[in-house]
Amino acid sequence: MAGGISFALGALLCAALNDIVFKKAAAANISIGWFASTIGTTWGIVQVCGLGVFMPSLLSDWSEPTKLYGPWVALILAAANLLMIEALVGIPASAGSTVYRLNSVGVVLGGWMLLGEPLTALKMGGVTSGVIAVLLMYLAGARAAAPPGGYRPTGARDVGETKTPLREEGEEADEELQTLPPPSPGSGGAARSTGYYYMLAVVASTLRAAYGVISKRALQSGANSTQLVLCGAMGWAVVGAAWGLLREGNPWGWRNPTVLRYGTINGMLQMANIGLLNLALMQGSASIVVPVANCSFAMTLTISVLCGMESVDKFKAAAIGMAVVCIGLLARAAMEAAAQDAEGGHNHRHGGRGLAELLMGGGDGDAGEAAAEGSWQEGAWLLAPALLQMI
Repeated sequence: MAGGISFALGALLCAALNDIVFKKAAAANISIGWFASTIGTTWGIVQVCGLGVFMPSLLSDWSEPTKLYGPWVALILAAANLLMIEALVGIPASAGSTVYRLNSVGVVLGGWMLLGEPLTALKMGGVTSGVIAVLLMYLAGARAAAPPGGYRPTGARDVGETKTPLREEGEEADEELQTLPPPSPGSGGAARSTGYYYMLAVVASTLRAAYGVISKRALQSGANSTQLVLCGAMGWAVVGAAWGLLREGNPWGWRNPTVLRYGTINGMLQMANIGLLNLALMQGSASIVVPVANCSFAMTLTISVLCGMESVDKFKAAAIGMAVVCIGLLARAAMEAAAQDAEGGHNHRHGGRGLAELLMGGGDGDAGEAAAEGSWQEGAWLLAPALLQMI
């Protein structure tokens, strides 16, 4: 278990750094579509190379459920992350990370409405805590965006940055009054309000929740989790390129050195996050690993504050606290549901504790046995279904 927690903490750090690089890229005024496409390309190349060495059969043998659900998983996951990156143009990294990581609220509600899963008291408590966390984070952003009397923002991207006094009466202004973050590429050149960017983050989180529900249904139908993760990489690459071409009208954005630099870094961080999470699941229980890894928004805030990217107020601190409560309650609910399934005879045979999650939701039992009996490298590339809820 100690090893599982260590790997989960490593994954948490990778996810937090991923969010920080997202924010840096969003503030760099680069093509968001080609940035996302570079992430997916890097992630896909690393995963294909690993599978080619350790699990080559997963590159050629695709089941019908995987083929059916894979394109939807790819499309929705890519759209969610593109909207999240767009949102980070106008909100702090910690706010975007917190709202996005609370997609588990949407997964619970979607599972209740679409999959017939019970809505227990623990789940209701988690959902309520998540909604309060989002509202508190919005209040923190709105409070930081409001300029004090006699001052106005200079047009800096980050909320709460340096403000300059209003010009003296009669003095000619050399630029238009700017109180909002500059628009991102492809937004039509219109400045947007802080509320607009928070709404983008909420929509992104909702799409991410939809992805969670669809991926859960895919696993129940017998889709392969490793191949679905690879579909996610392909979705980032293809949908990101389409975003750059069609929405941003920029066919050459991929040539930008900043796009290539940030995209490659994010792609490697994403694959490192996936690998560490899977290693954590090999050595520890998902009921412990998942909530630890999902608290990456707290690490994002810590890094942002240490780097001088943002500050903490009472609303933001309360939002982080409520988000932790939300994840804790939902993790507890998931653990109780898993225990009830085990008591009802729904648990599957498996070789070692490491890859028990591979068999959740109707996964490939033979593949799980092979990985459990093989080396840790093989297990690291045969990805657990629990990962689909965390990428």
